[in-house]
Amino acid sequence: IGLGLLFLGMTVMKGALGPLKDNEIFKNFLLVFSRNPFYGILAGLGLTALLQSSSATIGLLIALASQGLLPIEAAIPILIGDNIGTCSTALISSIGATATAKRTAFSHLIFNILGTAVFVILLYVFRLQPLIASLTGKSIPRQIANIHTIFNIITTIILFPMIGLFEKVVLKIIPGKDITVHKIALYLDSRLIDTPSLSLEQAKKELLRVTKITQTMLNLSFERLYKKDAIIEKKVLDR
Repeated sequence: IGLGLLFLGMTVMKGALGPLKDNEIFKNFLLVFSRNPFYGILAGLGLTALLQSSSATIGLLIALASQGLLPIEAAIPILIGDNIGTCSTALISSIGATATAKRTAFSHLIFNILGTAVFVILLYVFRLQPLIASLTGKSIPRQIANIHTIFNIITTIILFPMIGLFEKVVLKIIPGKDITVHKIALYLDSRLIDTPSLSLEQAKKELLRVTKITQTMLNLSFERLYKKDAIIEKKVLDR
């Protein structure tokens, strides 16, 4: 159903954008992005950050291209900016989260910024834009979808050997360690209630987990009785 709704949405967008084919002002506005790719990157970044969905931005680009309103030269920079804008969702979600969550969001941002830099160099310094476009077929909507895939594949291939360095940089920028304290049921899931066998298995795991926590608390409590240690007391309270 979800896939069908996606294609339905694409069809509706194509129909809604049809009247703009005869609007010279709108067409000239889109051509600005092909003449100045920097504006296109900013537009893709801003639109995706606003919509909180890179898929929505790409769908809009494909719909515009299907109506002949968007040349591939204008679509590519918007597509590149879209990959940076999609990081906004993770960055917003990481606010107030653990250090690991912040590092993950920041890594996503750096990954896409570096990928954008690499792609911009390939397309506009080495002039590989016509070559990449020609390898993806003559249909502009298909080119947009394929170039988005190529962007992520090339970025991954280039940055994969640098994972170790990448990790060190991120840890340097966002230092600190996570302290994970499970104060809620770790294994119980209300979605499994209709499947008794799975529910019982998960309940067994949760009981074993709580038993281990209780045993640790008792051991620490007895230790605290004989030894005045603030660290031990804090461990008991954290449990």
